[in-house]
Amino acid sequence: MAEKPGYLLPEGDAYTDQLACALVFYPDKEEYRRALLGSLVYLSTWVAWERDSEKRGKDAARAWKNAVEETMECWIMTCFEDLIADVATIRMIMETRKDCCDDNVTYFPTEFPTTEIVPGVGDAPDLYGETEIADWDEWNQHVCFNAHAYVDYLIDSAGNLYDAVQLSSIWLGLIAAILGLLAFSGIGLPIAYGLAAAVVAGLALGATASTFLNTATDFETAREDIVCDIMLGMSLPDAVEAALSSGTDWDLFYQFVDYESAVAILYEGGYGAEFLPSETRDDCTCEAFQNYIFTFPTDLDGWVSGALNITWDAGEYITLVPDSTGPWRDCHTWVWTALATRFSFSLPIFYDQLRFRFYFHPGSGSMGTWEFYFIVYGKDDETRTSPMYNTGGYADSEWHEIIWNMASICESGTTNKHIKIRVRRTQPASAGQRLWLDDVGLYSK
Repeated sequence: MAEKPGYLLPEGDAYTDQLACALVFYPDKEEYRRALLGSLVYLSTWVAWERDSEKRGKDAARAWKNAVEETMECWIMTCFEDLIADVATIRMIMETRKDCCDDNVTYFPTEFPTTEIVPGVGDAPDLYGETEIADWDEWNQHVCFNAHAYVDYLIDSAGNLYDAVQLSSIWLGLIAAILGLLAFSGIGLPIAYGLAAAVVAGLALGATASTFLNTATDFETAREDIVCDIMLGMSLPDAVEAALSSGTDWDLFYQFVDYESAVAILYEGGYGAEFLPSETRDDCTCEAFQNYIFTFPTDLDGWVSGALNITWDAGEYITLVPDSTGPWRDCHTWVWTALATRFSFSLPIFYDQLRFRFYFHPGSGSMGTWEFYFIVYGKDDETRTSPMYNTGGYADSEWHEIIWNMASICESGTTNKHIKIRVRRTQPASAGQRLWLDDVGLYSK
């Protein structure tokens, strides 16, 4: 049988101590990985090479032995992971470098814009920026124009961030410029280097091709909500976060914007010697939200019945006897129409907070473990469910006040929708223990 010819040897000396590196892909099965390693080891034997009179096969094998040893050390020591980490570090350093012309980045402390203006409260300002105004209506028209401009800035920022991620071009100057645009409503004050660098680093490590894919569309869809939150003195960051269908864009970028400064400039019409545009719009139809409070007279001797002409399942107060341990009980339901009639308001109503007080009354026994929460039913069967409140987190025999923030505006139902309280006790108890609620109310921030 003819002898296998072996791999061709190079011209001249077959041995070299110089190494080169190549990235090799192999089918992702363990047997193929072992086959690849076996092939490399085979090259470090003289039988893999062609025969010649000078027996240079042994020199080729010696050169390949060095290469195989380096390869095995790299595989074992995960050198590729180290190289990738090093490249990421170098990239981050380059991206967060402050160049000579990054005028929108500062190392020095800066004063942040503030305002004492509360929309519709007290006398209207005399000026919006450098423009004289007569009343709140004129102020609203200026803020309407610039609030819409602010939503445009949000949309533009989303497009720029999306492009930057696609092109792997997330650099300090760009991120600082976007942060400055949103923090200072277009006036262009510089952003602190530390904040900008931290955001760049987070984006470089966490942003993917889809992170900002839908962000601009989300902002356009929520335009009216964001504009009205600005005009009514509600929470701009809450409105921005609620607008985003993905939490990743909020986590990596939008949570770091200085919205307080943005609102101050929008309300004042400028900052220092720089002013916002003096144009106006009169098409912002934001209705001021009212606060609705449902007060239940109570004292430590029991619950006064009949406040809403709706009965608790256990009488004048909530009490669960031992045989009801465990299951949830729908202890009280306030129907929207009943609330509107009892407290003389029109439906629908709009709110984003539920506030209430509660009291765990142990009586002469032990409270055991009580839990309760609220469910709010809104328009089109939308529901909001509060966090769980329980005896493990609150002291007995004293009132506790809670504000449940719903993150975005909720519209009430108009007929059979309602607010429900669900309660249960998960340990047996007796001797007069009770749960009292008081001053339950719906509010807007």
